[in-house]
Order: sequence, then C-alpha cells, then structure tokens
Amino acid sequence: MNDEFIGKENKYKHKYQYNSESASRTDLYYSLSFYRYYKGWGTNPFGEAGTEHFINNEEDPGGFSSELLEHYYEYRIARFDIEFCTNDTIKYFGVLKYFQNGQEMKTDTIINQCKTE
Repeated sequence: MNDEFIGKENKYKHKYQYNSESASRTDLYYSLSFYRYYKGWGTNPFGEAGTEHFINNEEDPGGFSSELLEHYYEYRIARFDIEFCTNDTIKYFGVLKYFQNGQEMKTDTIINQCKTE
C-alpha cells in the first residue's frame, strides 16, 4: 500500500495529519465493495438504474437526480476494508464484511499485521 506514497509524500501530507477519530490517527482508509448484479427498470431520473448501470457508468452525485452505488445497499454482498493499525501508518489489517439484504451478517479479519500484545 505504501508504494503509492513513495516520492509523493507532499501530495498526501494532509491525510497524514493527526485525526483523533481514526485509530491510526490519520485519514487514510481503503475500501472495496461488492454488489449483486441487478438490472433496473429503465431510465428513471430518480435512480433505480440498478447495479448494472455502474458497469459502464461512473457514479453521478448529480443535482436534480443522482445515481450512486451506495443507494443499492440491499444488493451489497460484501465490503473489504483496509485500515492502519492503532497509532501506525505502516502496518495494516484487512476486514471482509458480508451482507444480506442490507444487513451486516459476518465479519472476517483476513489480513492482520498489527502487533498482538
């Protein structure tokens, strides 16, 4: 993960600033969500294009209308989050959360570089 920062530290300097809300004390956070394929019911300016829409289109926060993947929470299957360890911006852990009908059902830690004390 840190390869993206080498030589570009100034670009990300604001994200490395102290943040009392984050366990690592920075704003750095990585997440990847997985959704079930769902074909919407046509062109509706108020959403409902389905998760299929995002295969060929980017999210559109829009003004009058919006089309965001997060609006389809009931179709979310899983989310993989990578976070830095407490007070550490080098070591990290990865958590895979499973969802069913919009509700979190199970959590697995699949990467853990944090110290166990």
